[in-house]
Amino acid sequence: MRTRTSSSIRSAAAAYPSSLYRLVTSVEAKAKSPSSRRFLSKYDLLNLHPAAPGGPKGIWQDVIWQLVETRAERAGVMIHLATPELDEGPAITYCTYAIRGSDFNSLWRDAESRTVEQIKATEGEANALFAEIRRHGVARELPLVIETLRAFAESRIRIGNKHPTDAAGNPILPSDLTEAIERAVALTSSN
Repeated sequence: MRTRTSSSIRSAAAAYPSSLYRLVTSVEAKAKSPSSRRFLSKYDLLNLHPAAPGGPKGIWQDVIWQLVETRAERAGVMIHLATPELDEGPAITYCTYAIRGSDFNSLWRDAESRTVEQIKATEGEANALFAEIRRHGVARELPLVIETLRAFAESRIRIGNKHPTDAAGNPILPSDLTEAIERAVALTSSN
């Protein structure tokens, strides 16, 4: 069973980034239109965002550059309710991960002597630190989607009045799914 789950995650992940990115970008680009505002007021639309609650806003490239610029220790991924305001909706679930340690230390040392603008001008997204942060984030996106859907299916999380609630309708804080996501990432990378 674990092998099938891991292979299905890998299969879905292969097709996922570009197709979901186009969908989310399209929705976000149109979010300020009157019809989108009506849609968002009527339906609860979830958005996958490449930062933890309170983290950088914007598209994934902007988020990573902000992490590099601030010399961040941790990064994250969250699912929040979409609103007409970019990345302002209430967080539903999230996970965080270190962007320091054995996978990153030499990459940070290389980046420390340069500004983000210098890195962008010389290497852009091909920069090794940028790419490694992205790789670690992408590895957690699909598991977060799956674990969030599981939490909804098991009624551990619901949406009420445009905020996360428990099964009884009581407001709850965003669910930190870091432990479950790290187990899924470890399982996927070991296969």
